[in-house]
Amino acid sequence: MIPVDSFSLPVYLLIAWGSAAGSLILCLSNIHKYNKFMLLGILLVSFSAFFAGLFRLSSELELFQKYIGIIEILPLLGIILGSPLLLIGSYIQAKDDPYRKKLVIFGSGLVIFGFFVLAIIIVLALMGLL
Repeated sequence: MIPVDSFSLPVYLLIAWGSAAGSLILCLSNIHKYNKFMLLGILLVSFSAFFAGLFRLSSELELFQKYIGIIEILPLLGIILGSPLLLIGSYIQAKDDPYRKKLVIFGSGLVIFGFFVLAIIIVLALMGLL
């Protein structure tokens, strides 16, 4: 199981659920400004923040122990599915402006590189080399 004791429980819940609520408010208030891919990506990433708070709450208070494996995977699933959708949506929205298009491509490359580095760190940790 992943250790989640970096912040106290109220601070962690405030950060996780507050960021999820802020992302949802941003998404719903600007629903006509963004395309569908971007909105779905924002929704999935904000739901992953909500589920991260739910995982921390359930692990601290020992609730839902039968479903803790599913609750543990849900934040990662939201990030894995939401990030590419967010990148695709931002590229579609910036396709007419050459400067923004280059910026989105560069940012997407950085995000993809970050995912590769994270995957390498996880594999090395699972092999016992870290």
